[in-house]
Amino acid sequence: MTKHRPEPDAKENPAEPFLRSRARQHGKSEPSPISSLYADESAEELYPDRPQGEAFVRQSMNALEASSQFAALVIAIDFEPANEKTVASGDASACRRAVSRTLDDFGAQQPVLWGVLEDLQLGCFTPDADAATGRRLARQIKQSLADRCEQTVTIGIADFPCLDFRKDQVLDNARKALEHARFFGPDSLVVFDAISLNISADRLYDAGDIDGAVEEFKKALELDPHDANIHNSLGVCYGAAEDLPQALQAFTTAIEIDPGEPFALYNAGLVSKMTGNHKEALEYLLRADSRPGERFEIALQIGRLYLEMDIPDSARPHLERAVRTCPDSVPALAALGDCYSALQLPQDAVNTYKKALRRNANDATSLSGLGWLYHGLGKNREIALLFCRQSVDIAPTNGLYRQRLGDLLAHGDHLPEALEQYRKAAELGWDATEVIAEVQNRLSGKP
Repeated sequence: MTKHRPEPDAKENPAEPFLRSRARQHGKSEPSPISSLYADESAEELYPDRPQGEAFVRQSMNALEASSQFAALVIAIDFEPANEKTVASGDASACRRAVSRTLDDFGAQQPVLWGVLEDLQLGCFTPDADAATGRRLARQIKQSLADRCEQTVTIGIADFPCLDFRKDQVLDNARKALEHARFFGPDSLVVFDAISLNISADRLYDAGDIDGAVEEFKKALELDPHDANIHNSLGVCYGAAEDLPQALQAFTTAIEIDPGEPFALYNAGLVSKMTGNHKEALEYLLRADSRPGERFEIALQIGRLYLEMDIPDSARPHLERAVRTCPDSVPALAALGDCYSALQLPQDAVNTYKKALRRNANDATSLSGLGWLYHGLGKNREIALLFCRQSVDIAPTNGLYRQRLGDLLAHGDHLPEALEQYRKAAELGWDATEVIAEVQNRLSGKP
């Protein structure tokens, strides 16, 4: 009889377990909302003399064609108050007039191109001006508002030239800086930087645009090549694309920059585990686990790795810690059930599998493990066979589950069906040579 060791589900999403430290952790946990505060009025009513939307952008790009440098600003009225004394609704009209007046006053000293963007945000360009000019304009707008009304604005700024961005991309960079500023609350100002791109890349990743996220993270690294978090996030993208060599390279670069970065250590360990390098994987994961803080994912993966290495006594404390940290985690409960089973603790294993199935009746690992235990204990044979069949129906590409089902069928003299399961297990890479020969001999009547 072949040895039955837990096997990872072949259909598990390889990117799902990776840990990504989102750029938004550099500011507030959630961005502050931004609103025009006067959405019932149209841009034409509010700014009748200013160019609108795409027309404004086209006019500005034509005017900036000969400019070798300029700054772009995107200005948004804050929806929430800057402090407890400020009324959230504010005086939108006074705020609008103050911003318009400041832009016009500034334009008397330095050329300014400004107009209305979507969501009634204002766009502004300072032709032939250095980077400091855009910052000076932003500060002047904020000071003007402080003197004239209680409402505040949030501003994103971007400069040209910057890396290899085209002129028509600079306004988008200012928008990304504005989104970055939102994480610092109302009345904030942010100049486009690597974190702005990190936030943009996070959103692309969340939307499923992995290729777009990769390009944003790469641009972010051009601005700040020593940001370990961005290298780690880039590695997560490569992992999502199942490009494991590139993923590992990104994770190890993050570790070189910050040797104690737990997410990169965990992710490097996970890639090493997925590529079969268990020794290296364990080294990375244990280093990650030595960092301060309780991380469920690290404990779970260390436990799973020890199980794959056939060291269940070492797996046990990590898996028990994972379950204590997250008692409702079905993967952790299922892995702990596998561990108890390997340690010859059948009742503990049965109880743990049952807990997992109460939370997810279709968990293939627990169904197969519980069915196999019932078979070994010589009880509930029909239920054991049912559970093993269900596990194969749910995870048909798992060789271990098919092997177990074949064993139960062979034990019940369902030899043709057992042979079919063994052959499918072999096709999936499971060593079933011996049991296939045994069943074939039984079918042919050989002793």
